[in-house]
Formats: sequence, structure tokens, C-alpha cells
Amino acid sequence: MRALKKLGAVGAASGILLMSAAVTPASAMEEYSVVRNAWSDQCLEVADWRMDDGAPVRQWPCHGGRNQQWRFIEMANGHTAIQNRNSNKCIDAPGGNYDNGTQLIQWDCHLRYNQQWLVMYSSEDPQAEISFWAPPNNQVIEIGAWSQTRGAAASMWSSNDGLNQKWNTAIVYG
Repeated sequence: MRALKKLGAVGAASGILLMSAAVTPASAMEEYSVVRNAWSDQCLEVADWRMDDGAPVRQWPCHGGRNQQWRFIEMANGHTAIQNRNSNKCIDAPGGNYDNGTQLIQWDCHLRYNQQWLVMYSSEDPQAEISFWAPPNNQVIEIGAWSQTRGAAASMWSSNDGLNQKWNTAIVYG
């Protein structure tokens, strides 16, 4: 697997234009993407358009709203923070807890390890599914129990290479 260097498009979410595009690290700082679970085909979002620290990150049917748009912030150490467009907060493993089943939240972006991810492609194809790995212990972001239920939490789990742990991204224009 290789680290994130390009974001591939997966299609259109209702009401917004999504296109395939390669991005450089500099432009990745300015672009937002929707992140769609490969198993459930639902998008990663901050629940209920919340703006507060501690709001849950979950899956929901894709609508392309700002609470479903994410910016990938590449850091000098090769890790990536994932920032929500609506709240400007980052996906966070609360308290640095990476135990199986830990539900992810948003928190002010401080860019410490519990907000850093390795973004890895499943193949060399730039439109391949990606996984988000937590560097300290190699847990990944998943939708638990292979849920296809709207509102199911995004959580940490040991990698099993399942589709519930893989994601597709599409850059949002506009």
C-alpha cells in the first residue's frame, strides 16, 4: 500500500458536482472531499451539523452538505489530519484511545497523534479504496459490525481488510 498522494472520484452525490482529479499536497490543503464507505455506500459526516467538540462522526446517506465534506491536511511527518468543512474541527480518537470500538468524534484541530492518520490506498489505482490508519497502533477507521444503518458510528478497529474499513473519496467542487 502507498500513502495518499491523489484523491479519486467515485461519482456524484446529490446536488453537487464531483469530478476525478489528482491533487498535490499544496492543493489538498484547499480542497474538500466527500468520503464514502465502500460497504454501506454512505458518507462520513459530523452528526446533525454539530459544531461542538465531542460531536460524533458517523455515516449517513450522502447529500454532499458541508458536514460531509472533509479536507486532508498533510503534515511534514507524512501523516494526515482530516478536517470537517462545516465545523473546521478534526476527526479525533478521544483521549488517544485506539481500543477496538472506540467511537470517533470531532475536536478542535491540535494535530497531535490522536488526530493523525496514514491514508493508504488498497492498490496502485488512484481510484482504489483507501483506509485510514492510526499510526500509534495500526487500528483503522471503520463502520462497526458491517452496519448499513444510517447514523452508525465511525470507530476504531483492528484491520481485517473488510469493505467496512475502506473508503472512496470524491473532490467537491463549488
